[in-house]
Amino acid sequence: MPLPDFPSADQEVIHVHHNGANLGPFDGAKLTAMLEAGELSQEDPFWYPGMSDWIKLKQYPQLIDHFRAAQQPAAPPPPVPQSRDDQLDAIFGKLIDKSWAYLDEYNFASRIDEIFLGAVITATLDAGYNLIDLTSDGQNHYLRLENFDDNSRIVFRLNHFTGDLVSSNVIGQKARVMIGYGERVPNISTVLSALKAEFKSGLFVNAEPGSIVVDADVMSGYIYCQVDMFWSLDEIISRNYDIDHETLNEWIRASTNALRKYLRGRFAS
Repeated sequence: MPLPDFPSADQEVIHVHHNGANLGPFDGAKLTAMLEAGELSQEDPFWYPGMSDWIKLKQYPQLIDHFRAAQQPAAPPPPVPQSRDDQLDAIFGKLIDKSWAYLDEYNFASRIDEIFLGAVITATLDAGYNLIDLTSDGQNHYLRLENFDDNSRIVFRLNHFTGDLVSSNVIGQKARVMIGYGERVPNISTVLSALKAEFKSGLFVNAEPGSIVVDADVMSGYIYCQVDMFWSLDEIISRNYDIDHETLNEWIRASTNALRKYLRGRFAS
């Protein structure tokens, strides 16, 4: 027999006779879900308002197809064709967006050097040292800090060598860092004689990463142990210029601790 118009999928009007019990009313989504779960059978009779009698579900598969189709997501509307003028405006907008992204990258690469310098100074001040000398030669920053309580010193040479976008995009933001730890010794002449074979003029030298070099500042009477390393600035400075002070402090603390032990072990009186 012909059926009246199918109810919409969200109308709770369908009754089903299953295992001697009348169930429902269900909406279309519930009915199809129970069929798929085996809770109802295609042999079960169904009825909804307008029908003259009960009919088995298998006799009208169109009903289930109707409900399943209603559950499918609607197809997105076709894109509205753009005029040539709109297309050119969209291209122009993308060029501006990319320019801003490039400018952000450029600013970060150019500013990270001064951010790193300030972070190192702050971290060393927090460790109880006082800045007594700061110079730059356009490529390197030279720092000298002293603890006025025990007169120990920490020296740095900082070189941010990935300031251009090409190198920073390839290897990230990197800096070459020379860090040294020094203490004043009363018998500087004796120590210098012992170091004569390895002594190098000038406080800063280029050494392989991890190699500890011993040097001296004759005028002040300080002996220094220093080491060259490469630091990844991406690990301590975020893209919005937040500084991971805890990590940077640990790097400086670990380095100066190793250098202090080396210096005192070698020149213990």
